[in-house]
Amino acid sequence: MEVVSFIDIEETENDLMISFAIDIGDGYIETLLLHRQLIGEFALPEDERGTKVSHTGSDIPDEFLNRLESVEVDGSIISIKARFSSYQIDLQKISREEINQIYESLKRHNFDSQFKVQFT
Repeated sequence: MEVVSFIDIEETENDLMISFAIDIGDGYIETLLLHRQLIGEFALPEDERGTKVSHTGSDIPDEFLNRLESVEVDGSIISIKARFSSYQIDLQKISREEINQIYESLKRHNFDSQFKVQFT
């Protein structure tokens, strides 16, 4: 299972982003990104609204349609399911405070109940 080295949460009036830096060895990381673009989202077709999921090196052809469907956190394991992909990553290096920040940010991403969130 991939281990998250650190996270970054950015929230502006235009965007909501949660970035997971995944350690791939030898000091290199890949990024798993949850991104919701707020500005102009109302003008998009329904299937293009919501939080998008992308991963460095992903070969998903229509990544802009890879909407987040669910997030489940069980202990230090987070499972992320999107329309065309799913990920299970380990947050063991992330503090409880940062996990709480992820939860709070996910609530803002999900202001219109586009996906399921479960923390146990």
